[in-house]
Amino acid sequence: MELRLGSPERLQQEVAALLKSELHGLPHALLANLPVKEVVTTNYDTLFEQAHGGENKPLTVLPYEPSNKEEKWLLKLHGCTDHPADIVLTRQDYLRFSERVRIVA
Repeated sequence: MELRLGSPERLQQEVAALLKSELHGLPHALLANLPVKEVVTTNYDTLFEQAHGGENKPLTVLPYEPSNKEEKWLLKLHGCTDHPADIVLTRQDYLRFSERVRIVA
C-alpha cells in the first residue's frame, strides 16, 4: 500500500483520514468513565478523548501535551489521527516515533 501511495507519510495520512470519526460508542464511554487516572492505548483514533467528556473532566493526551500528575492522562503508544506523522504502522515507524517523541508521565 505504501508503494501505491508513494510514501510512508502519505500512508499515515490516509490511515488518519480513514479513522477520523465524530461519534464514539458505548465501549469508549464505559472505558473513559472508569475511576482510573492512567490509560494506555495503541489506538490512533480520538474516540476515547471524545467520550471522556471535555473541559469539566480534564484529560492530558501524552505525548502531545505536558503531563499534569493531578489529571487523568491517556498515553497513545502508536500515534494519533490528530498527528498523522506519528502513526506507527511499521517497525521503522515505531523506531522513528520513539526517537522523535519523549514520553514523560
